[in-house]
Amino acid sequence: MYGLINPIFPNGIRIINKIQAEIVRHSILSEDYGRLNELISSHKLNRPDVEDFLKRTIDKTLLCTKRENSNITLKQLDVWIHVTNYCNLNCHYCFVNKTTNTHELLSSETANLLLEKLKEVIIENQTEYVSFRFSGGEPLLSFNVIKDFVLKSQQILNEIGAKVSYAILTNLVLLKEEHIRFITKEYININVSLDGIASIHDSSRNDTKGFKSFPIVDRNINKLIQNGIRPRIMAVLNTANYTGILDLIKYVIGKNLSCRIGFIHGEPINYDIFIEIFKKDIFPFLIDAAREGFDVTQNILWGDYLIPYKTNYNCMAGIQSFLLHTNGDIYYCPQEIGNHAYCNIHNTKSLSSILKNYEFQNSNILKECDSCLYKFICSGGCPLDRKSLLGFCQFSKEIIPLLLNIYGECRLYKLLKLLQIKQ
Repeated sequence: MYGLINPIFPNGIRIINKIQAEIVRHSILSEDYGRLNELISSHKLNRPDVEDFLKRTIDKTLLCTKRENSNITLKQLDVWIHVTNYCNLNCHYCFVNKTTNTHELLSSETANLLLEKLKEVIIENQTEYVSFRFSGGEPLLSFNVIKDFVLKSQQILNEIGAKVSYAILTNLVLLKEEHIRFITKEYININVSLDGIASIHDSSRNDTKGFKSFPIVDRNINKLIQNGIRPRIMAVLNTANYTGILDLIKYVIGKNLSCRIGFIHGEPINYDIFIEIFKKDIFPFLIDAAREGFDVTQNILWGDYLIPYKTNYNCMAGIQSFLLHTNGDIYYCPQEIGNHAYCNIHNTKSLSSILKNYEFQNSNILKECDSCLYKFICSGGCPLDRKSLLGFCQFSKEIIPLLLNIYGECRLYKLLKLLQIKQ
């Protein structure tokens, strides 16, 4: 007997026989229809029965076969606002350093025009929720711009029934008491760039004079926690911090925070080295943390893998998300800054026209992705990196089963906890 298991969905398990397993393997998983026809003939199977078996299996969400666009709506929007190019640090991999844009600050004119255009989108598409993320540069250097935008957007968008939320992506070095007061009052989320502990963080995030930022960042994280603000840690896996990721995870769990560990763009990574580190050190630690009750799956995120959800697109860039640059240029993704802007908000009649661009998300998907077991978790990788995905592809195939294993441990802990309560 064989098990057909989809750990993403409740009750996602079925017992099947050997012939049914072969049908699944040669139809949906590998699309080897020649071998499937041979299987049907050799076992004298009734073709309508085979088709019915596959249809019922797919309908039960045990198997997924294709990327679908029809379920994407503009009920929710994610808007990045690049408020400044200025920054107090000079991180070697920062994509903003690659831009030659000279418009350094977001003007009130451009910010007001964005709100005007967003209002049209919300009314036209009955959008229910808009999240704003302020980035840079270092957005705390333009905190007055953020304050003005938050207050004005609340007034304009709440009047037409849209809920709003806000987040600031910051290196946190410049945090002040006035920032904390406003952040607390307006319930603004804080995402802190932190690539490791102590010298490992400082090797990636410093200035041209070798300034060590970690002690200040650590102090300010503690200050936020003391004021009832629990920041999310945003790390970038790069060649300088392979060996420090475990210590960073311990730091995050020790403070009961959450973390997203992204993968660097535009620089080569030896994924073979990191997957060995992950298997040897990080994976056992995360399994133990899950068994002790820490919700690892929800609080330690890896790139754009949306464990445990099935998804056609891991991020909504070009579908429900876009970035507004300081000069009004609109990009699908922050990583595109300085390259090709899709349009400029000052010359665009409708924002709706730039969204739902499936061509951006579907571009350059490798043919091998269609037959991959993990295509609804990896989703073909980042659209901007697909031309150089071979190393990352193998890395995904190695790490996703481990992440699903961790998810299983988290679910098991919750189940056992529930049984204890009922007893």
